[in-house]
Amino acid sequence: MEGHSVEQCVQIIKFYYQNQCSVRETFRALRDFYPCHNRPVESTIRRLVAKFESTGSINNQPISVRRRNAAENIAAVRENVWENSRRSISRRSQEFGLSATST
Repeated sequence: MEGHSVEQCVQIIKFYYQNQCSVRETFRALRDFYPCHNRPVESTIRRLVAKFESTGSINNQPISVRRRNAAENIAAVRENVWENSRRSISRRSQEFGLSATST
């Protein structure tokens, strides 16, 4: 997570379950272990627990990105413009995962 080691993230998860799944109690329990400037806030605890419960891991999951070459991008955008010429460039760029300038 943001600035916390794997060991710290595991500790946060453990405290969360030891404190009957209460984010507020987990935050309070962590006061003794973290200095004020490095203590995880409640939103960080919620995000970490949600990630752990949905993936079973505290590690970031790799995001698969389909890479296309320029010729494929040009062909895809050309076909899309042919199908609907009224759609904005910003909308097309979102659909194709391209910058507006590339689109």
